[in-house]
Amino acid sequence: MINEKGQFIACEKCGKRLIERKRNGIWHFIFGKPGGNGNSFIPVEMFIQGNVKIKCLRRSCGHWQTLNYFPAVFQSEDFSDLKQTVPEEALKFKTHKEV
Repeated sequence: MINEKGQFIACEKCGKRLIERKRNGIWHFIFGKPGGNGNSFIPVEMFIQGNVKIKCLRRSCGHWQTLNYFPAVFQSEDFSDLKQTVPEEALKFKTHKEV
């Protein structure tokens, strides 16, 4: 189940959190941390619509996994106007090992 904010997907091998799946089905990826001097700059932030093949960021792991995208709703971050476009079963993503 994807809650109002989204769901984090972890590496199948080591469990490190990799990417967030928003309630509307879009993937949200952030890499880097804001500076400690009050600077809120994040070097990489992406919103991705579609399938994602991502490599684990943990240096000791490096495992690749494919995440399938099925649009759950019209593409809007405003949760007040969400409209279901596919059955709930289709929202459950599968990794490449499950396919």
